[in-house]
Amino acid sequence: MINSMKDGLFKPKVIQTFREEVVRLIKEKKADFLPAMKKLEIELQSVNKSIQKLVNFIIEAESPPASISVEIKNLSVGKRNLNLILSQ
Repeated sequence: MINSMKDGLFKPKVIQTFREEVVRLIKEKKADFLPAMKKLEIELQSVNKSIQKLVNFIIEAESPPASISVEIKNLSVGKRNLNLILSQ
């Protein structure tokens, strides 16, 4: 009985159907995560812009306040976290 089940499972038509279903499920999951990934990419762009603005301010200022250093560290941590999430 097991051998007859094996024979039925490994027919080219069954394998092809299985492969198509796996591909369909992968596409479905990617579609589910696409909006979240886009949102994270937009957030990362925003963080990059904020960092660049702060860097420009520091370059132009003679003695920038200490709060800028804190903000840069916070943005850098956020950027690193977003990059980690997006690279998975």
